[in-house]
Amino acid sequence: SPVMKKLVWIVPLMVLALACQRTVDEITEIEEEAPVQTAAGEEGRKPGRMIVKFTPEMTADLEKHTREDGSVNVAAVGKTHSIVSEIGIVSMERLFPYAGKFEPRTRKEGLHQWYEVSFDEGTPLTKAHTDFRDMDDVLEVEYDLEIHIIGDPVVVERISSPEGSRMAAAPFDDPLLARQWHYYNEGTASSSLSGCDINVFPVWNSYTTGNQDVIVGVVDGGIDFKHEDLEANMWHNPEQHGTGQYGYNFVKNNYTVTADDHGTHVAGTIAAVNNNGIGVCGIAGGDAAKGMPGVKLMSCQIFENKESGPGERAIKWAADHGAVISQNSWGFLDTSMTEAPASVKAAVDYFTKYAGFDENGQQVGPMAGGLVIFAAGNDNQDHSSVAYEKTVIVTSVGADYRRAYYSNWGDYADIAAPGG
Repeated sequence: SPVMKKLVWIVPLMVLALACQRTVDEITEIEEEAPVQTAAGEEGRKPGRMIVKFTPEMTADLEKHTREDGSVNVAAVGKTHSIVSEIGIVSMERLFPYAGKFEPRTRKEGLHQWYEVSFDEGTPLTKAHTDFRDMDDVLEVEYDLEIHIIGDPVVVERISSPEGSRMAAAPFDDPLLARQWHYYNEGTASSSLSGCDINVFPVWNSYTTGNQDVIVGVVDGGIDFKHEDLEANMWHNPEQHGTGQYGYNFVKNNYTVTADDHGTHVAGTIAAVNNNGIGVCGIAGGDAAKGMPGVKLMSCQIFENKESGPGERAIKWAADHGAVISQNSWGFLDTSMTEAPASVKAAVDYFTKYAGFDENGQQVGPMAGGLVIFAAGNDNQDHSSVAYEKTVIVTSVGADYRRAYYSNWGDYADIAAPGG
């Protein structure tokens, strides 16, 4: 039907936001540069912290001693579990908090068994890891890893019109569209090749400019929800009002989203309002002149200043609040990692299975199940700290079909996006 045909184009349109027209294997003359090496060991691991998945039996015992605020009464647990005193555990709480009406499916997938554990920082991490791993009541144990944004914050000078002429085939009047070569590359810029782009103009003209039924969870720095080119496409949380209605701050654990350059830049690429005579265009930003809204932007803030929050929690939260696409431009500081941690995989599994469904298992979104997208990383190496087969992993190319000098690459990657 026409409606289904329109919805079918939603996912390809969002993938186009990150995809060039050639796969990684088809890019010609890739330059093999020496990988940037980062020392392994303790680097990137938070002292006195561990992520642990307990058995159902141990989890049930912990829940007996859990306070109303979600923290575990460690002293009570220690009376029957010697590991508390041996490691010097000082606090424990669920990695994926109690989820209200979505708690049954949270428990069905075992996410309630994951805990953040804090202990004496004087205890060597390797010893704590070994001690947890040797426990009969532990199924998984991970270091609590530092994360970082993939890509430098972008600061753009606000100007009324771009230098040079308008794109010959430009369908919208946004003044900076001519500079967005990654959308439609005519090969006029220095060192660029015509066609090295996502070729989105024909999609806008013949299929769709986005659909407001699609909610994209932007797991990044906070989105500037008052931005003149984004405000109309921001998601509104029906459970909140005022400044708390646009998403959640996983750094401060509240609904106050604070604007961040990188998160706002990513949001603009996804859904800056099109054809409004302002700024740039978004891949799925709608068409303001025709009264057609774009996809909705949900701000899942995991970075604020120099602090960070749990990305896996943000991915899961987005699924429970209506997102069907999860956009992630973050990774782990430990660049020796060759795949995503099990806790992140668990969140991705949950999102891909439950996004688009309500608490009763009824489909309420435009997709039955969700799509999780991750940037491969900018470490110039052949592996990625977020690699997982159930995600779409995106690398970067320049305007000449060559791999961007900083981009990670490898068989784990799915598509390449113009960004160099």
